[in-house]
Amino acid sequence: MKNQHVIITGASRGIGLCLARLLHKRGAVVSNLSRSAGPVGQHFACDMADGPAQGFLAAIKANGPPDILVLNAGIAEPGLLAELSQQSFRNQMEVNFFSVVEITRAAVKIMQPGSRLVFVGSGAAYVGIQGHSAYCASKFALRGFAESMRAELKSLSIVVSIAYPPNTDTQMLVDEFASISAETRAITTSAKTFTADAVAIKLLRGIDKTRFEIPIGLEMRLLARLHSVFKPMIFKTMDRLARKP
Repeated sequence: MKNQHVIITGASRGIGLCLARLLHKRGAVVSNLSRSAGPVGQHFACDMADGPAQGFLAAIKANGPPDILVLNAGIAEPGLLAELSQQSFRNQMEVNFFSVVEITRAAVKIMQPGSRLVFVGSGAAYVGIQGHSAYCASKFALRGFAESMRAELKSLSIVVSIAYPPNTDTQMLVDEFASISAETRAITTSAKTFTADAVAIKLLRGIDKTRFEIPIGLEMRLLARLHSVFKPMIFKTMDRLARKP
């Protein structure tokens, strides 16, 4: 990846930052699209809720078309339906889904054959979680979009991947746990939490192997293969965990 241009949204912290560090060590030219500058790569101010393609276009003007584009930025605003405002639903769909569509639309016009387009999803794209209705909806939408792009972009020889990280020890998870209900906490804490570095290493391994689906960790691998088969059991387990508090 030496001298290849890699654009990562949300590379100022969390998984995005850890991935940026790994790619920088390999000699890649890293462009970070985020609201705040990070310690790795060249920063391009980008508000994912307000014209995110502008930041993308600034990055390609400076460093050329991306050899790898990682659409990683996302937000989570947990809450039960009765507690969440309509604006919260719109915010999460805007950042987690519509911004991805906007940047992808701009990117495919200039990405070269052999380039790689990577979406960062979530285990919440496989199964709905109590207290995360808006977040799950946005990630379900992202999963469908990625699957459609896998087929559409074959004719342009652009390799598409979507990663499914598990619970990851980031500030986003800390903020999420500070506001979730006892029922949602019981469900989410039943899953293993990975470090951001571990997720980034496995994510990059999947990119290297040009895999379409990159489920990270045993739980995500099982969900990737068997989530429809296991869904009745998953629902029963989550309902049981939610009843405990």
